Amino acid sequence: MVAGLRMKPDILREASARAYEAGAALLLAFEFQVHGLPDPLMPVIDGVGLLPVPSTVLGACASTDPVEQALSALPDAELEVALGAGALPLVEALGGAVSAAGRLDIFERLIGMVHFEPDPYGCKGGLTGPELLAVLDTLDRRGAMFGERPAFAYGVRNWNRRSVAAALGAPGSGVTFCREADEAIAAARRENGRVLAWAGQASPGHEASAQRAGVEFWRIEDGFLRSVGLGAGLVGGASYAVDPLGIYFDATRASRFEELVRGRNLSPSERRRARSLRSRLCDSGLTKYNLAAGEQVAIPEGSGELILVPGQVSDDAGVRRTISDVIDCTGEENVNLALLRNVRARNPSARILYKPHPDVEAGLRKGAIPDAEMAGLVDGIVRGAGILETLHAVDRVETFSSLAGFEALLRDVPVTVHGMPFYAGWGVSEDLTLSPARRSGGADLDTLVHAAYVDYPFCIDPLTLRPCPPEILLSRLSELRGSRGHRVAMGVRQRLSWLGRRIGI
Repeated sequence: MVAGLRMKPDILREASARAYEAGAALLLAFEFQVHGLPDPLMPVIDGVGLLPVPSTVLGACASTDPVEQALSALPDAELEVALGAGALPLVEALGGAVSAAGRLDIFERLIGMVHFEPDPYGCKGGLTGPELLAVLDTLDRRGAMFGERPAFAYGVRNWNRRSVAAALGAPGSGVTFCREADEAIAAARRENGRVLAWAGQASPGHEASAQRAGVEFWRIEDGFLRSVGLGAGLVGGASYAVDPLGIYFDATRASRFEELVRGRNLSPSERRRARSLRSRLCDSGLTKYNLAAGEQVAIPEGSGELILVPGQVSDDAGVRRTISDVIDCTGEENVNLALLRNVRARNPSARILYKPHPDVEAGLRKGAIPDAEMAGLVDGIVRGAGILETLHAVDRVETFSSLAGFEALLRDVPVTVHGMPFYAGWGVSEDLTLSPARRSGGADLDTLVHAAYVDYPFCIDPLTLRPCPPEILLSRLSELRGSRGHRVAMGVRQRLSWLGRRIGI
């Protein structure tokens, strides 16, 4: 993939002169085109970038015309610059002689100063250079993952299908939704496609049938940065995990997530990106569901360690298909109650806060514990406050396999794990269960962040339904969270979901 920087003297003169007259930094204006993208999002990205010219270009020349100085510093009117290692011609043209080893770093510094228009997502202010590179990376990964083979999905709820099709459809072919696994497998065999099975609906029998038919069988599931609103409240997702091996929450077998993490050594740019994403997640207060901030956390009296125990949906596949040395995750009727008993036994003098899962608290899913059964096990129940307000108030988290444990790690809150979620077994949490040998190599938090938000899921902008990188999704979720119209619509959907479940729809 090649990005062409076509230097236009007239554009350069106009933009640079305006900036110079306004006392701003001298700008280099150029047309930016990226060709050959096999994706319906943007077959050709075409826009105008504005790049501040380093002072080394101007030098100590006596000329009073900075535009002429900038033009004279360029070897010719057109430069073709390959993304990444091919950036040296541009670097040298701008006066920054550099060794081959430093090309990518210098290019990233330069692209970090670029402002790109038009923005395909319609966000205010256009795309920055790093955001543009993230978009290109997303389109590259989509092409490499999906190719051009059609997909046939089953187990996907009707209200979620539009988002799934936008996120996971192969360029030019899309996703066909089927009622049953057998129908999807037969269609995939007939059309030389693949099956996308919603992970909670996939069974070993389905997978065996696909193997006999010679059909690829991939599991899909919500990603870790999903939406503003609950899935059980009929809010479509904006991020989906895709896994040809297993699925991230199933510790009984290998997964693509483990493959992405095991033995991974992040490059300097990947590490910077992971840290930037983590910082933005924490600073913006974004989580998986991004529910409205609630009441302040009521802190129990006393001086003991304050521990948060996040509840889960008791019959969720992420509970039933993990592994644990301390809780029978398949036999316990309600894992939440067993977890509270374990936590109290381990921490007799601690102050324990229990926070029910939002789907359970909304009456949409199983896992509720009667208050009487929690007597003596907890010192407080968090009902009105959000997960982030609660994490900021506690000393530590003990969880079975909740994503809240990962969100705590992102915010430097220590976590003890009773099951084996995707973030356990790598050395970043205290694990009460022996981890699979597949995770024995360990990994740092930066690597887990990069895998969880960049490598493993595929994201879409929930407004335009165009594929996007997590950086764009973060911006859009922040915007939606502040939208009164979206909050009203979310409330209506949640009430409809509650009513539908009550009458058996």
